[in-house]
Amino acid sequence: MNKSKKNKIIFLLISTMFLSCINGGIINAKEPIMEYKYTVEEQKVKRAQFIWTSSIESLRKDKIINDEEAKNINKYLKEEMKIELNKGKLNRFEHEKKALRVSTVDKMVNDSIISSEQGCLLKKKLNKYDISNLEN
Repeated sequence: MNKSKKNKIIFLLISTMFLSCINGGIINAKEPIMEYKYTVEEQKVKRAQFIWTSSIESLRKDKIINDEEAKNINKYLKEEMKIELNKGKLNRFEHEKKALRVSTVDKMVNDSIISSEQGCLLKKKLNKYDISNLEN
């Protein structure tokens, strides 16, 4: 084998390896865009759930609401967040965000889950943390 043929074969092998590495990187780097939106929406819901839970727990520790009322509030929130399983993730997150808004406290007061004084204090606790991103 002469030197030029050997160089061509080496160049061809190196080029093939280089192109296969680039192609593999492109295939592995592709990610569905909608999955990212789900995780952002899910994080909003998880954060709001944590704020609600900690606010209710804080009011319970301060003896503003008792254990039974705290259970009723949590049960009410769970019922508000329920949605049919076949609706899809995005619809589920929208429904959960709607249920976790501060305006839900007014619904609880109207449905006699908590008193208006307790509702006012719960609203103050929830407004202390910014969950206005649920309005979007």
